[in-house]
Amino acid sequence: MKRAMTDPLRMAAAGLLALVVLAQPVAHAYVLNHTIAASGGCPEMNRFQTATAGIVDRRWSTSLNTSPVTIKTQDQTANGRIQEIHNMILESFSVWTGVGTSLTASSLAPQLNQVGTQNACNSTDGLNTICFNQTDAGFTAGVLAFTRVVNSDIPGEQPFPNNPPATLIGEILDADILFKPNDANTTFATPQALATNPSSFDFESVLVHELGHFFGFSHSSVLRAMMYPFVPPTGTFLGERPSQAKPDGPLADDDRVGLRVLYPNPQDTTNIGTISGFILPANPISLSGLPVPSAGRSVTGVFGTQVVAVDADSGAVVAATLGGWSCDPASPPTNFDGFYKIARLPVGRNYKIFVEPLDLPTDSTNITGALSDLCRSGVPQPCTVPAVNTNFTTKIRP
Repeated sequence: MKRAMTDPLRMAAAGLLALVVLAQPVAHAYVLNHTIAASGGCPEMNRFQTATAGIVDRRWSTSLNTSPVTIKTQDQTANGRIQEIHNMILESFSVWTGVGTSLTASSLAPQLNQVGTQNACNSTDGLNTICFNQTDAGFTAGVLAFTRVVNSDIPGEQPFPNNPPATLIGEILDADILFKPNDANTTFATPQALATNPSSFDFESVLVHELGHFFGFSHSSVLRAMMYPFVPPTGTFLGERPSQAKPDGPLADDDRVGLRVLYPNPQDTTNIGTISGFILPANPISLSGLPVPSAGRSVTGVFGTQVVAVDADSGAVVAATLGGWSCDPASPPTNFDGFYKIARLPVGRNYKIFVEPLDLPTDSTNITGALSDLCRSGVPQPCTVPAVNTNFTTKIRP
């Protein structure tokens, strides 16, 4: 069983060749969190077991700050305030279940339960909880919210007696979302109250972002993505508001494509495209000074690149991935060979690929969890994650 805190949401060389290949080692696209089995092996994506209906229980602590009030609502009555926040939580879940993946409304427990306990976000109880009035060491400078996730690393383990045994490596067993409490200078507002509280952060944008971590995402370097690591400015919201016709409106294509990888829908025949390749140095000597990451292996490609698929006709970013690694289940551990794979792309479109370094405004510190999860110490196959390479420019070889 592995515990991790996802990357928190905050207030804001040598030439390379991108070589597309047909042979595809095992790697996963987008910036997703992973777990390696306690016995070793390849990184497995962190996700819920959506084959079990109602597997994602959810609740929220109605213990809210009153002095100062940190969650601004339009309705000022005690019951009305709770109901307004409750409705926004329900709507935020619908953003992720409305994409058309195997993560659907039926994956969620039928009820969003309310609990009055202040210290309700506890990673040892097997319950998925949202808290607004709970202090934590995770609230370092500039952090508005974070999500702490517990994942299975042993098949069949059952650390929480009231929950079913884990069936997947990387299966999410407990996920808690904490909003920054007790700070008069940091407030959140529901969509109904945002116009009259322009110095507040949009509650829905922050919660939808944290639910992305809740369901298995790390951060994205795509500016428009919901999983971008910096919150929109106060008084604004990200993307469209969800609607009954388009519940996933706030998400960017990068978020949707990543969710399809995490929770594939076998009935989806439209989003099945894949682009893969290696990011390789034009001069391999440029990698010779890097530390050996695994026994008997060397760094053969550039690690830590952002590989972006762009619609060639519109210029819109469709999806991006953290490039630089692969893993063969028959021969682990992770191999840092420059490999990338962007899967579950919409078919019938023309794509261009470009590669850029993670050198601000986002950098490797925004995805530390996703990087460290590519290796695991104390297992039969030793492995060390190399440093992210940002000293390069690129060109594409057809």
